Amino acid sequence: MNHIDSAIYYYRQCHKYIHKNNSNYYLLPDALLKLSEIYKKQNRQTIAYKFLHQSQATRDSLIQLQLSANSELFEIKDSYLNSLKEKDIYISLQEKEIKYQEQVKNRLIIILALALLLGGTAVLVIRMRLKLNRTLLEKKNNELESKLTEEKIKGEMEVKSKELTSYALQMIDKDTAIDELLEAIKNDAPGSYKPLQAKYQKGSKDLWDEFNLRFTEVNTAFYSRLNAKFPNLSSTEQKHCALIKLNFGTKEMARILNIAPHSVHISRSRIRKKMSLERSENLEKHIANL
Repeated sequence: MNHIDSAIYYYRQCHKYIHKNNSNYYLLPDALLKLSEIYKKQNRQTIAYKFLHQSQATRDSLIQLQLSANSELFEIKDSYLNSLKEKDIYISLQEKEIKYQEQVKNRLIIILALALLLGGTAVLVIRMRLKLNRTLLEKKNNELESKLTEEKIKGEMEVKSKELTSYALQMIDKDTAIDELLEAIKNDAPGSYKPLQAKYQKGSKDLWDEFNLRFTEVNTAFYSRLNAKFPNLSSTEQKHCALIKLNFGTKEMARILNIAPHSVHISRSRIRKKMSLERSENLEKHIANL
């Protein structure tokens, strides 16, 4: 604005204010440079040089201070960076340690789970083996008891069969003796023969009924199995089958049934035909397996 005196005054006031308050030193080099330029325009070279020199010196001092401050800042920065680096290293180590501890923990959990699983499996296997052994022992005992019971029943059946056979043989002997007596009566007292023969035939039927009752007690399921497998057999043929099962011969069967031996042969042939047996098949064995 070409107000030279005012400019010099205010620049000097600025210079005094900065020194007095020890602040805003960064404005001082510019204020001194402006004073140097004004005095140069007034051809006051000496004082202009003085302010120029002060401006440069102040600027260099500020630069030096700035460099020193920057150096401290760099040191602080380096220290901070080193601290951050150390902190990062420490954090990294801590993270690694935590990760390792987590791995150890997980491994321990897995080992513990496997140990519990193996322990539970072992206990389960032991229990299953004990249960299996107990089951096998019970089965063995049951089989043994069943075998003993079966042998006992078989023994009782054999005894009863023998008793039944013995009874049948006694009955045959009795019938033979009665036939001989009837034959003697027929020759010596013909008038008494017919009533006695009729009475004997009725007694023979009663003897068969008693024999059949005893046979049924010994062979409880024989007739039911026979009827189920061969329903076309007559009652007489069933009687023949019962006597065949007891291994009676033709004469014995004829005596018990009070028929002729020829009739027994005919009945056996009919039974074989109804059972569809081949010539090579044994009738006695086939009936015994019923």
